[in-house]
Amino acid sequence: MPSLRPLPTVLMDNRHGAWEVLRDVISTRLIPQVDRKGVVVFCPRPLPLPKDGHMVSFHDVWVRARPYPERFPQLAYVIAGHGEMILGDQWLSVPAGLGVFVPAGVPQAPHAMRGDRIQMSDWLRILVYPFGVIVHRCRLVPTAHEKSIRYFIPDTTLSALFNAWARGVQTPSANDLRDKSLLCAFLCLLAEATPVPVNPMEALPNDFATLPPPLQKALLALHSGFNQAFRLTALAQRCFVSPYYLCHLFRQHLQTTPLEYLVRLRLTIARQLLEQVGLSIGDVAVLVGYQDWRHFHRLFVRHFGVPPSAVRSHKDALSHRIFKPPR
Repeated sequence: MPSLRPLPTVLMDNRHGAWEVLRDVISTRLIPQVDRKGVVVFCPRPLPLPKDGHMVSFHDVWVRARPYPERFPQLAYVIAGHGEMILGDQWLSVPAGLGVFVPAGVPQAPHAMRGDRIQMSDWLRILVYPFGVIVHRCRLVPTAHEKSIRYFIPDTTLSALFNAWARGVQTPSANDLRDKSLLCAFLCLLAEATPVPVNPMEALPNDFATLPPPLQKALLALHSGFNQAFRLTALAQRCFVSPYYLCHLFRQHLQTTPLEYLVRLRLTIARQLLEQVGLSIGDVAVLVGYQDWRHFHRLFVRHFGVPPSAVRSHKDALSHRIFKPPR
């Protein structure tokens, strides 16, 4: 039973979404909770999937209508309210103070609901890549899906600690003390990190508020889900217009197509990461939604006139705000 209409996604304000706030949640709530209870904090009791349970649909997840697998693992922790998720073929009901470990490759619905009833839930999400960690906060209420900007910590030590912990908890002969120590070490190191903020909403057109509502919805979907697979028909469906009319709006107001706009946005964020973090080209390609780094390399050269390696080696000579919405 799908939800009747996708919830709008809005940017969370700094009172709740700033890194200092997220770090405080990790330091004063999550770490003490793991220290007291151990890794069971992230092992909720699974329940059978209810007949009326289904995934909540958002404007920024415009391809997925059912649970989907992620390539990399994550931790999801409920700060307030009561979270509901689908993990594999099981239903998870997670109260505040507990969380979920989501292994790579397991289909999940990060937010779920029963029937048409959405419970308020406030989540801290920690996504672990081979080359670092992304942290963000999201809040689900009956009328909206609020998301903080993403905070990226390029530290392979974090990845190694987390993967060592994940291997331990997934083996039959788990060592509780070892697993608890590894998880606490991972969270402590995470709380001490200085992240690079990735805020795709900064690149919205200056006249965004005056654009037609279907175009506003499309832009919010592209910006908040910039690293997700693109399908024009699905995006147009979320905006309640035809693909032809949506392309017409992009050409009329932005002098581009939806896909070209998304490519520019992805490349802007990629350039920011290359300048500020100095990740490998392949790692940055993955972060912005490209699995083939050669294709990413060709797009980057076509757009900026220089290869990604030139940006990494001349960081100080380049601006951090390159993206100009086409007019």
